[in-house]
Amino acid sequence: MSALLRIIYVAYKPLLMLSVFTLCFSELSRAQNRLVEGPETILDTYSIIPESFELKGLGQEQYSIDFAKALLTIEDSSVVYPLEITVNFRTFPFNFSKSYQHKDESIIIARQRVYNPFRSKVGDQNETLLNFGDIEKRGSISRGISAGNNQNLSVNSSLNLQLSGRLNDRFSLVAAIADQNIPIQPEGNTQQLQDFDQVYIQIFDAKTRITAGDFQTIRNEGYFMRFNKRLQGGRIESKIVPFHGDTTRTIKVEASGAVSRGKFARKTIQGIEGNQGPYRLTGAEGEPFIVVLSGTERLYIDGQLLIRGQENDYVINYNTSEITFTAKTLITKDRRIVAEYQYSDRNYARSMIYSSTNYEGQRMKLDLAFYSEQDARNQPLQQSLTDQQKDVLRGAGDSINLTLASSLDSVGFSETQLLYDLVDTSYLDPVLNTEIEARGVLIYSTDPEKAVYQATFSNVGAGNGNYIFKEQLAFGRVYEWVPPIDGGPQGSFEPVIQLITPKQRQMITARAEYALSENITATIEWAGSNNDINTFSTLDERDDLGIGTKVTIDGSQKISDKWSALGKVDYEFLQQNFAQIERFRDVEFDRDWNIRDLLIPNDQNVIGAEIGAKHKEDFKTIYGIKSFTAGNSFRGIQNSAAVSSDFKNLKGSYSASLTNQEGDLIQSDYFQHNTNISIPFWKLKLGFKDDLEENRRYDPKTDTLSNLSFKWWEWEASISTPDSAKNKHKLSYSERTDWLKENTDLGRATFARIYGYEMGLNKMRNSSLNIRVNYRTLDILNNELTNQKQENTLLSRAEYQFRIFKGAISSSTFYEIGSGLENRREFVYIETTPGQGTHIHVDYNNNNEKDLDEFELAIQADQVASANYLKVFVPTSDYIKVFRNQFSQSLFLRPSVVWRNKNGVRKIVSYFSDQFSFAADRKNLELDLLDQFNPFLFDLADSVLQSTNSNFRNIFYFNQSHPIFGADLTYQRLDSRNLLTSGFESRANEKTSAGFRWNFTSILSLESRGEQGRKNSESDAGVLSSRNYNIHYQQIEPKLVLQPGSKWRLSFVFNYKEQENKLNVPEALTGGEKSIARKSGLEFNLSSPEKGSLLMTGSLVQINYSGAAGSPVGFEMLDGLQPGLNGTWGISYQRTLANNLQINLTYNGRQSPGLRLIHTGGIEARAFF
Repeated sequence: MSALLRIIYVAYKPLLMLSVFTLCFSELSRAQNRLVEGPETILDTYSIIPESFELKGLGQEQYSIDFAKALLTIEDSSVVYPLEITVNFRTFPFNFSKSYQHKDESIIIARQRVYNPFRSKVGDQNETLLNFGDIEKRGSISRGISAGNNQNLSVNSSLNLQLSGRLNDRFSLVAAIADQNIPIQPEGNTQQLQDFDQVYIQIFDAKTRITAGDFQTIRNEGYFMRFNKRLQGGRIESKIVPFHGDTTRTIKVEASGAVSRGKFARKTIQGIEGNQGPYRLTGAEGEPFIVVLSGTERLYIDGQLLIRGQENDYVINYNTSEITFTAKTLITKDRRIVAEYQYSDRNYARSMIYSSTNYEGQRMKLDLAFYSEQDARNQPLQQSLTDQQKDVLRGAGDSINLTLASSLDSVGFSETQLLYDLVDTSYLDPVLNTEIEARGVLIYSTDPEKAVYQATFSNVGAGNGNYIFKEQLAFGRVYEWVPPIDGGPQGSFEPVIQLITPKQRQMITARAEYALSENITATIEWAGSNNDINTFSTLDERDDLGIGTKVTIDGSQKISDKWSALGKVDYEFLQQNFAQIERFRDVEFDRDWNIRDLLIPNDQNVIGAEIGAKHKEDFKTIYGIKSFTAGNSFRGIQNSAAVSSDFKNLKGSYSASLTNQEGDLIQSDYFQHNTNISIPFWKLKLGFKDDLEENRRYDPKTDTLSNLSFKWWEWEASISTPDSAKNKHKLSYSERTDWLKENTDLGRATFARIYGYEMGLNKMRNSSLNIRVNYRTLDILNNELTNQKQENTLLSRAEYQFRIFKGAISSSTFYEIGSGLENRREFVYIETTPGQGTHIHVDYNNNNEKDLDEFELAIQADQVASANYLKVFVPTSDYIKVFRNQFSQSLFLRPSVVWRNKNGVRKIVSYFSDQFSFAADRKNLELDLLDQFNPFLFDLADSVLQSTNSNFRNIFYFNQSHPIFGADLTYQRLDSRNLLTSGFESRANEKTSAGFRWNFTSILSLESRGEQGRKNSESDAGVLSSRNYNIHYQQIEPKLVLQPGSKWRLSFVFNYKEQENKLNVPEALTGGEKSIARKSGLEFNLSSPEKGSLLMTGSLVQINYSGAAGSPVGFEMLDGLQPGLNGTWGISYQRTLANNLQINLTYNGRQSPGLRLIHTGGIEARAFF
């Protein structure tokens, strides 16, 4: 740091002294002592800048000022003239109270009645490229071409257009049109989502709406047919009043035909003690890695629907299908998590047809709906089926687990794919001591003559495959064949894939609802389903069809002014082959009936009745009984009771149920109850709630207690402020005891306590504080009953914001600790269109192979234009439990907000400001308690630290917004460490910089910045070790800008930079490299509203470098250039035509020693709406 400051001081000492003098002069240049001789005085010929005006000698109530005219008016009639005052102000270069004109008004002549060929005629409105009439439009469309002698010709295009408005007196239009297919889903960390790839057109009036493009269909009517689908196609919705204008009877019609964008899946997850996530969702076919369609998920914990959002219950990464729960939702081994979602399924082109007709009258409602979703078996997408694979599917019938097939495919050689050679070999079996021949062995190859086979490897389990994972390369994972021993496979992978069968699912429903009286309603619904899980095969078709029926009578009857009687009777029949579209029963239905682990092969009958009473809206009680039978497999009776109250001094609820089951599959007694009570106490609220479940299951054959039997009791007591309080506090304590099978009875297995505290101070005007803390202890009472380990879990979050002194000081603090899982990641490089990528390939070892350590971030302009690789992180199934510490702090100091117009020390202080921010996210193995709390602890051993990301930044300003002179001092440090499958990858960037800007005059200014810092890269991930370096650098860059007017600007730039790789590791491949770079350049910018803008740049870079230029370290230190004299230049021209058509021309060139001259150019036309 001291060396850097010395360079700046020596180089700019004269200029700094002159700048301070000039700055002081500019502050005082219009400070004047004026003699006022009357009520009105003109202070200047130019208009005054209002914020700069100061007057001494009069109070503010004694005068007024017209800043545009620079006119001072004395309002106080008692003032004695002449009066001496002191004024201080700055002016604009114009007098805004005067009129200005370019032409003499005398040349304006009356419009002639006869045609004058020498007179130009201006249209009534500006011409535009595309005229949409009265439709409001926003967006753009562009087409571009780029080419160069170091890249292939590429064509780029984009369309982004939004339309809205009335087409005519009846119809309106709303449209969002784009051709950019965004391959990622929006972030799932907020309750409201920003979906960027929605493309649709809607035309509608008061009764009809027609949609084409992307849309979402949600059906909640009825019982059996319920779904939430993201679609791409067409939909029409219409409301008809056919009975001579009788609005009490209407018909609603909806029909849609579309390509289904997703497939429904449901997953039940048992919570892990102290693990907030991530929990990964998988596909309905067992696919390990899926992309969840945004906004389609529904998450439940213990039957309660959760809310998405960082401030709510959970966040979700739609692209990796991972769910992480926030500090508001403590996850333990006892939590039952159910996730329902749509995910992107690209095995086949999938279409969907849906139609519904709904009639609604005064007493009757009728609904008829049809749904059909099917895969196009002859249009596979992600899997290309061979004739042999189709034969496998035809013979599998409904046994889709028998559809394993070889993934080997002859595709020809490609430089951007992992390819194999198919060879015959022999090996010596050490057990049999015999030479054995092996045919059809895959060996990774890059030989264009041999590497023609592509294979997908599946994990078939240890000892079931003949291949093992060998290494991670740029385009994916490489697998290696290992010889069997004694005929037994020694690997875990095979070149096979599970073929996905094309499916069809259909349903038709008819529903009628009739009001028997004002308060009693009868409903009947019938549904038929067709579920073909393999449309390639005609086998096993007899189980495709199924039916379901639901009958309900529900109502109430007033028995007095305050009391009403409640009643309900329902019956449900479900044929064993009936297939749902999505879940239609209650999310806890299977659990309440104790059939979560059972596959019921019979028709199901559920009949129930409820009776109850209700007192206004403050008391309700219900008793119910249900019967559930499924042939001889299952017979159950469930008795239930519920009471709820909403009195002033007692709010609460109680529910209980007893379920008795018997049959060939199960015999059990299952009791559940739940209590939740709150009572006002002084200015507080006392709360109590408890949950108890006892499930005694017996073996139907031996009548002995099953290992699936359990019992648990959980209760919580709390004291809190009322819900209406602005400042909220809650203190809670809870316990949970679990019993598991012990011999012939249930024995205590675990005991847990939770200490909780919540606080929300939001009543204060300028600050808010929210704290949530949960501490859970889990004790193991009997190690023979459970494999669970004793564990203590702390989960907390604190958020604090304040803004004081009118915003002169503002701060925001966030702190959270918890535990979860960390995923080991891999990354690959994917080839894309030139100019659309971020990385380029540099063949350092000249082996014509794209090794993992040969991809570099594009730096120079021509490299950016030709970059054709994207770095993509790929999740794996390998997780490690970690403890997480998140902390962020921001602090802004702006004294000028309150002291801008003060004098003395406060005036001096107002020239300064500071902006500070720090964010850290650390994941590590278990530490000492105090170390775990410390967010600033980063120097941890590799055996403990799993990942870390931190960003420290502080900017100290002087005269930040001053138009003449300003300076700043910046310190920034970025650290990251990620866990890869092959080891760790660490990055660190630290820099300190100082800079200033000085406008000598209105046409000449100087900018300069000096900087020193270091760039560190470390990796123990094998092949990436060649990228290890510790580069220290210092540089200075002055820039002189000449701008005599608003049309053109000329800049002279010089940069001096020293670098040294101070990596001091004996076994390292790099270390000791040094470079000195001197850069001189010009920038010329010409801008004209009529002719467009032109930017021309050119620079010469002389680099002295000691080291291997053809290496990752050399690429980093040379900024993609070469040792010696380098030249770079560029031209860009932009012009707007017809008010909304823009033409962009670009050209970049680069000349480096030993390399050919590189040219890159492009042209783009963009129309704005």
